[in-house]
Amino acid sequence: MTPQKRNISHYPHAAITNVGRVRDHNEDSVLVEAPLFAVADGMGGHEAGEIASNIAIEQLLAYAPSTPDAAALMRAVKQANAAIIQASKENIGRVGMGTTMTAAIIDNGHAVIAQVGDSRAYLLRSGRLLQVTQDHSVVATMVRSGSISESEARIHPQRNVITRALGSDPNVIIDTYEYETIRGDRWLLCSDGLSGPVDDAHLELILNSERDPRVCVEKLVEAANAAGGNDNITAVIVDVPADDSTVEARVQAKHTKKNVLFSLISGFLALLIIAGIGGLLYNYARKRAYIAPTPTGHVGVYTGVPGSFLNLKISTLSQESTFTVDQLPTLSQQKVASQEEFENLQSAQEQFETYRSSIGQ
Repeated sequence: MTPQKRNISHYPHAAITNVGRVRDHNEDSVLVEAPLFAVADGMGGHEAGEIASNIAIEQLLAYAPSTPDAAALMRAVKQANAAIIQASKENIGRVGMGTTMTAAIIDNGHAVIAQVGDSRAYLLRSGRLLQVTQDHSVVATMVRSGSISESEARIHPQRNVITRALGSDPNVIIDTYEYETIRGDRWLLCSDGLSGPVDDAHLELILNSERDPRVCVEKLVEAANAAGGNDNITAVIVDVPADDSTVEARVQAKHTKKNVLFSLISGFLALLIIAGIGGLLYNYARKRAYIAPTPTGHVGVYTGVPGSFLNLKISTLSQESTFTVDQLPTLSQQKVASQEEFENLQSAQEQFETYRSSIGQ
């Protein structure tokens, strides 16, 4: 893989990592290299967990894409996984060390996320908080199966046991998520030191209460410490401005695409309708006949019906007399001039013979 260069994001953002009130060291690592953001929560004990999380962040920074690309971001996280495993083999850190990782690229109206472990990504949209990622942990599996509730999961003795992490499996499965952002979106990435003690309702309240991302991350850490601060606490906030021009451009592009698609569909439906009507009219016309003056002034028997459809005639001349219309009696002239219609060609031909007989031919 080739290291990537990144553009500077115009999205306001802030990050903080805190040791908490119980631990004596911080195994969390955080990355703020806009538009790339990440949280990694290391495991393995002192001088192991922090090494694993640092390696993950360094590898992600080197190999993550410069634009929102979920597949490329996942490959960068896999690169981080391989690097941690290799470090363990080389006796860097400790055998069995690992880390969670939640990484996001948020820019140009898009957000892509790659995640493994129980560090989370949240989206605050229109004031409502959504947990975007799913925890890879024992208690999260139990909650999803209905075995325990969310509140029970927060105090469960196995709440810190995760089922997936970087550094444990060369073939670790990494979840990815893709979103289109809208103006006013607020993204939160955090370790379980925040999402564990502070429930979603409280997170939503804090995220809605303070628009300055720097002040907001400080309030989130304060809330986690107030709830005990039993773990390291890391939070990253990224805001999509209310006047984001990339969102506006994307919305306009979507509208244009919709308009083009609507026009194509409308045109296609119109063609189907026209073809259907044309088919019905053709089937109707080919069974009918009428008598009318020909362009030379004679009496003609036509198959079809008078007039045209979309400027196309739907009749053909079947028979033409040797006498002219003005040779007929006055009443017969009027009938011919009115384009007298018949149910079928035979009936029209019979009337034609009547006109012929009326003038002695």
